[in-house]
Amino acid sequence: MRERIQQAMKDAMKSGDKRRLSTLRLVTAAIKDRDIAGRVDDKGQSTGKDRVEDSDILALLQKMIKQRRESVEIYTQGGRQELAEQETAEIAIIEEFLPAQMGDTRLRWRGVRIDQRVAFQPESLTASEILQERNAELRRVKIERMGALEFAQQANAQVLDEDRDPGGPRRLLRIDLQEDEPLVGLNCRCPSTGREYLLRVPPQMKSCHQAAAWIAGFDDPSDYHPDHES
Repeated sequence: MRERIQQAMKDAMKSGDKRRLSTLRLVTAAIKDRDIAGRVDDKGQSTGKDRVEDSDILALLQKMIKQRRESVEIYTQGGRQELAEQETAEIAIIEEFLPAQMGDTRLRWRGVRIDQRVAFQPESLTASEILQERNAELRRVKIERMGALEFAQQANAQVLDEDRDPGGPRRLLRIDLQEDEPLVGLNCRCPSTGREYLLRVPPQMKSCHQAAAWIAGFDDPSDYHPDHES
């Protein structure tokens, strides 16, 4: 196991894979620390061992994975997706060195089991395959990973309503999903940044104004008359 990790680190160095190299360096440093700690027993006496066994390395890797899964949960709850994705990537790299039955990928996104493609290559997802996905929870995750706006564009979403706000044209879009409520969202732009969004709203929304009012916290759209929207 030790040799596999060293070789993988050399390969990452040659290929220029910075994330993989950084993760493997952390693993190597942790193993060295465990080697040093294992040279003496609880009484401070020499154990006569310069290096720990593979079983100790395995336990160390499992601990590192557990720590990162906890971090993913914390970062996800805190809305820090970039850090959550970094920890998830490190988990996948470390799991490569677990025995096959233990390394069966346990990647999760918001508690839903996903594969490495969904986790690390969301740009490869297509609206067609997402629409064919029968697992509603996994389908929602795939839409999130792909990006709701990109999904709506590829899926040729139905336009329910159109109007304008300070950011420009707005559209209320709908996409029917099998065995789930339809995805209805307000497609709009931020007037200050120009960034385009698709903000999901309840499926009963009928107009852009009603959807914008709901997003702003108004149950009755007739009460929603902002001087400025952002």
